[in-house]
Amino acid sequence: MRALKKWTLGGVVCGILYAVIAYAPASWLASSIAKSSGGQVLLQAPRGTVWQGSADLVLSGGEGSTGAISLPSRLQWQISPAWLGLDVSLSASCCTLAASPVQLGLRAGAGSLSDVEWRLNTPHLDLPAGLLAGLGAPWNTLQLAGELLFTSDQLAGVWSAQGLQSLTGRASLQASHVATALSTVRPLGNYLLTSTGAVLRLETLGVAPSESALILTGIGQIESGRASFQGEALAAKGREEALSNLLHIVGQWQSSTDGRSRSILKL
Repeated sequence: MRALKKWTLGGVVCGILYAVIAYAPASWLASSIAKSSGGQVLLQAPRGTVWQGSADLVLSGGEGSTGAISLPSRLQWQISPAWLGLDVSLSASCCTLAASPVQLGLRAGAGSLSDVEWRLNTPHLDLPAGLLAGLGAPWNTLQLAGELLFTSDQLAGVWSAQGLQSLTGRASLQASHVATALSTVRPLGNYLLTSTGAVLRLETLGVAPSESALILTGIGQIESGRASFQGEALAAKGREEALSNLLHIVGQWQSSTDGRSRSILKL
């Protein structure tokens, strides 16, 4: 009888633990993400469970920030346990194709218990540029408008307490019809930021750079948890006066060799 009671009690405890894990409310996930992001990424009005649910995604500048921007439609997620990690599927009707959700794989790092190995596959993620304003400075100052298209192919890396430690694969962020509240020139141009491994490259799209009012170029690298970037913002001929205020704000203003206005961009 004692053995039977122990087995019964153990079964009840296991059942309760299973129920708690399997039906953990989505609000638990929302609280965890808000805490780990310092209040910059919020899941508001969460529904469902930790494993399958939806919420309004809101980007904020964090504690003390006065502005917040939400995704135009609800974010839906599905999380599945995997060997030593999790597989996450994300979709939103405004920004992803129904047949091509964002896929994120998370695994325990081989080097340290605090390391997380991740792999991201983003066939198509279309976002309004205005969403960046929710992240605070400098985006809330720039007040960008336009369209952002992000794609990635087997983009992977290792994240530790010190930041991003390695990066492999490819990713691209195309910004189209970009405009800003700091200039009356609309649009400024179309731009492409690519990542090949840990190397970043920024370029202005078009048959000729002169087609854009603002010409952006630059190169950077992600190494040992730190990102470095150096580039140039150059006003096209005839646009110097219209872009003077913007160039003084975005970087260190200088005069180019041909007399045009430009700013040095550093991160």
